[in-house]
Amino acid sequence: MIDEAAIKREARLSAIEFMIGELCSAFYRDLPATAIHARHDQLCAAIALRGATGVDPALSDLYSTEAEAALRELTNLIESYVGAPRPGTSR
Repeated sequence: MIDEAAIKREARLSAIEFMIGELCSAFYRDLPATAIHARHDQLCAAIALRGATGVDPALSDLYSTEAEAALRELTNLIESYVGAPRPGTSR
């Protein structure tokens, strides 16, 4: 069962994601969808190469995978706000 503190953290994270999506949609407003997708692909590739320092290599790999997945979810959200969703995304 999820506790109240976890719900508060998740709500805070959702609010931050929402604000990032709104801010990026204003920034990206005049860019073509292909440019937005290309930049987001670059960001996801870059974060995938970053690992957590000072930890076991397996944990570092897990960190990289999770960070890339989280960034991909956020970029999909931003793309949907801008009206440039990728085919096959749910948002």
